[in-house]
Amino acid sequence: MHVVPALRSSSMFTLVGAVSLFGTLGHAQHRRAAAPVACTAAQHASDGHCCLGGEEWVRARNLCMCVDGVEVCRQAAIAALPVAPPPPPPPSRCPDGMAFIENAVFNMGAAAGQPREANETPAHRVTIAPYCIDRTEVTVHRYQECAGSGQCTTSGTVNFRDIPAAQVPAWNQLCNRADRADRADHPMNCIDWSQANTYCLSRGGRLPTEAEWEFAARGAEPRTFPWGEAAPSLDRVNACDADCVALLTRSNLSRPAASFPGSDSQGATAPAGTFTPGASPFGVLDMAGNVMEWTGDWFGLYTAAPATDPTGAPAGTDRVTRGGHWFSGTAAALRTTARTPANPTYRLATLGFRCVHSPVEALPPPVPATIASPPPPPPPMPPGPRPRHRHGR
Repeated sequence: MHVVPALRSSSMFTLVGAVSLFGTLGHAQHRRAAAPVACTAAQHASDGHCCLGGEEWVRARNLCMCVDGVEVCRQAAIAALPVAPPPPPPPSRCPDGMAFIENAVFNMGAAAGQPREANETPAHRVTIAPYCIDRTEVTVHRYQECAGSGQCTTSGTVNFRDIPAAQVPAWNQLCNRADRADRADHPMNCIDWSQANTYCLSRGGRLPTEAEWEFAARGAEPRTFPWGEAAPSLDRVNACDADCVALLTRSNLSRPAASFPGSDSQGATAPAGTFTPGASPFGVLDMAGNVMEWTGDWFGLYTAAPATDPTGAPAGTDRVTRGGHWFSGTAAALRTTARTPANPTYRLATLGFRCVHSPVEALPPPVPATIASPPPPPPPMPPGPRPRHRHGR
């Protein structure tokens, strides 16, 4: 009679223990059976699921829930948001190798107190529409591409009337022709105004106006030289130095005094863009020295009247040339306001050019990429014990 209750008690104990053990084993098997997951850098694995920082997977709710406080979860949600890539740079408004110039409002000509010639005054207010200008003078290589297409012509000789006939062959040797392989990156010279203008037109551009040239050389400030007020030096400008004097002496050519002492290893022209410390405020190179440059304007005297996009005198016999050259023997010839008339038929070893283009229309600014607002934090855990395990933390 007393054995049965004991057996019943033992059986009950055995059954309860078996159920408890089965549940424990089953839970362990469930944990072991959780499939591995690959979580992002902002997530962690929790019971086979990816949760954000401050959250744990709650099986009863079948979701990740915040267990570390609302602020911790909110910051984790913000950190998990995708980062918008930086916007691409705006497309260039100019062809390759050109500088974009805008806001061109300045007093053109020599200001009071500046060294000047009579034809550089009076200074007058000028406004210019945005434009693109070559950073360097047009090189032999670029010009010969045009000649090879049949659009441009070359001559390779000088024809300046003041050169004595006996010196013409020596000056012709200073022309940068296509047959001089060592001159491909030097500025094209020994071409007249029409040849220079034809080249620019073939590229969809034109020769710069005198006003465009001067603003690109100095900007809005009354700079004496493209680089500022410092005196011309060997590293800033290719003007006549010891090498130039030696070359002219060997060639039995009349020579100026050197602009400054020393040697830059360039007897005549130098590769375009070599003298980078002499750049203008816009990064335009060789606006003083190397070769003087044709502009599109007829030469005329200034007036004091303000002007917008001036194009020089309405007619004339000479075109305006700007900038000094490798033969220049004085600093005065290298000033940003210096201007020289030249017959448009002249071809000189000291005279080259660069082009301008109209800029392409500015595109509207890109719409910035938007990032979704961080989601609200998940609801707090209901009252009760917090999860005991934080798997993968």
